[in-house]
Amino acid sequence: MNINQSPNSCGSHIAWVDFLRILACFLVVLAHCCDPFVGSFDGSFNFKSAVFWGSLVRPCVPLFAMISGVLLFPVTLEMGVFYSRRLKRVLVPLIVWSLALPLLYFGYFAAGVQTASPNIVMDTYTWSATVGKLYTFFFNFNYDTTPLWYVYMLVGLYLFMPIMSAWLTQAKRQDVKIFLGIWIFSMTLPYIQMLAPALGYEGNYGNMGILGVCDWNPYGMFYNFSGFLGYMVLAHYLTKYPLAWS
Repeated sequence: MNINQSPNSCGSHIAWVDFLRILACFLVVLAHCCDPFVGSFDGSFNFKSAVFWGSLVRPCVPLFAMISGVLLFPVTLEMGVFYSRRLKRVLVPLIVWSLALPLLYFGYFAAGVQTASPNIVMDTYTWSATVGKLYTFFFNFNYDTTPLWYVYMLVGLYLFMPIMSAWLTQAKRQDVKIFLGIWIFSMTLPYIQMLAPALGYEGNYGNMGILGVCDWNPYGMFYNFSGFLGYMVLAHYLTKYPLAWS
């Protein structure tokens, strides 16, 4: 299939997007296989190997975000219709699994399964603690539902997509490149913040944030350009303006 064909106007699968899905899924599995070794922080060969391979496969989540950008940009539906269709597909599973996973964890440990940390299990997987998890997922995911962090992020992207799509539809190529350039720079800010103390930066009222970040304002200068939204815009750009590589 031609990469320039609009995914939204096509009823069939796009082979290279399906391949990216498979690749992203494999990278996610490999990343999580490394986590137990990374979590040891013991400086061993296993730790260093897991850090290397775990870092190498971190494009997995950005790939998923880029796939959404390829398939959903430009948004041709009215905002209400788009929200209704897309959010139903993610909010219902989010609610179901946010309720099911704590119950499954409770049943697993209630069955008498032995673990290396019995005290943690006693505190975390009592019935009262489980009941708390069943309604506090409205605020955030918990240990039992850690993989669902991605769904909270995805909902946020869906909410902003119709707004960004309206701009992308009429934006010139150079305009999108400027946005992507600022977005790429925003991703270097954590490293700049790490280097700032070496240049004499002492923070602001004890807060080591930079470019406007402080105790009463977590939204710095480039906050609105950072995050996974940039990956979606990047995917749309690469689809609309393919790289002229041999």
